Amino acid sequence: MTEAIRKSLIILKRLSNQLLNAKNALLYISSIKKSVWQDSNRKEEIFPIDTSMYCVLFYSFITYCSFVDEYYGHLISTAESEISLLNDTKRRCKPLFKKVTEEFGDLKKARNYVLAHGYRNISTPLEDSVINEYFNQLVNKYDFKTFFLLSNTTVEVVNNLEAAFGKISDKDIML
Repeated sequence: MTEAIRKSLIILKRLSNQLLNAKNALLYISSIKKSVWQDSNRKEEIFPIDTSMYCVLFYSFITYCSFVDEYYGHLISTAESEISLLNDTKRRCKPLFKKVTEEFGDLKKARNYVLAHGYRNISTPLEDSVINEYFNQLVNKYDFKTFFLLSNTTVEVVNNLEAAFGKISDKDIML
């Protein structure tokens, strides 16, 4: 494995681990929400819990988009020296990325719209409330467990890459 591929794999594995952490955070937050929802005296606590869930979900979008950028932008271009391994891995990973795109559409476009383009790329910038509504519609469109597809996909892609190029140890991905 070349050093460039190794560095790219480390980045991909770190991003994948971040999505696993987000998945665990969603499970934890949803269990808190369930217990709060059952206690009628604590209903006012739902808004900050929902806000936390939205933050984790948006973080997941951003992290997944960074994963895809690293995979297609850096790994693919640096792995040209190992073309046979790369082609086999790309073939195995393509349906994984396709499934996410079929489920969510263009997450990069959604991420960019919420982060900046809604403010910048139109003649009259959108109000925060319009952008928030767009994001809320995106998030509420799915059962939050559907978002686990993001972390599950990245784990599967990393497993395929490590099978092809070699394992990256956990100590290598520690910051």
